[in-house]
Amino acid sequence: MALTIRRLTHDSIHVLAQLVESGEGPQMAFLSSWVSQEPSFLYGGLIDDSLVGFAAYTLLAPEAELIDIRLDAGCRGHGYGRVLLAHTLQEMFELGAETVLLEVRVSNLAAQSLYKSSGFVEYGVRRNYYHATNGAEDAILMRLDNLGSHRA
Repeated sequence: MALTIRRLTHDSIHVLAQLVESGEGPQMAFLSSWVSQEPSFLYGGLIDDSLVGFAAYTLLAPEAELIDIRLDAGCRGHGYGRVLLAHTLQEMFELGAETVLLEVRVSNLAAQSLYKSSGFVEYGVRRNYYHATNGAEDAILMRLDNLGSHRA
């Protein structure tokens, strides 16, 4: 099945709730607040008109920040994340981004692998950045410079 990507309006934040795990209530509140601000961008990944993933970012050219990229658990491991990330990076580039920044949980090895294979490099750590019921977790800071040279 092919992944279709389309820009979501800020009015469609409620459809993202199904993709945010129940243990991350503050994340949903953050996304709700974030999408009401400009310049924020939100793209949905759909299979058969059902939302299975999204990517959210901000852009203050020449810099962009990937806020979140997420897939439904049942759709992981099929390359959809790579497609969604590639589309998002292309959109960022077309809107003037040269550098992309992001944070990723130190325990999220799959996401780190995806980002590294897309050209991102680590440049720092934020200690105890993520908070959850089972304690705090560090965030790895990653960046992709010269975005135009990394486009597929």
